Amino acid sequence: MPSLPKQPRPIDRQTIRQAWTSELAAAHQAQTAGDPAIEWDHLERAHILSQPLAIAHIRTHVAMLSHGIRHRDRHEIAGQLPSPLRRPRLRGRSLPAG
Repeated sequence: MPSLPKQPRPIDRQTIRQAWTSELAAAHQAQTAGDPAIEWDHLERAHILSQPLAIAHIRTHVAMLSHGIRHRDRHEIAGQLPSPLRRPRLRGRSLPAG
């Protein structure tokens, strides 16, 4: 298997934040234009960019949750909820389904 070239790792938080802001703005424009697929593409890119920025990362998850709610996407809604809310536990054991 050939070795892949090393990818540059941006360390400039301001540059990352600017790119993240641009992706969120593009997602909002796609939402306004009524294009959920393009909106989701921008939200995914914003999610990747936001990972080193805690508050931006949370805001991106909120935007993704909002997208899921608007489009009644149960899978996406469940995926955006914090894990304790997805699967409650009682004394270290899972609650029964149903």
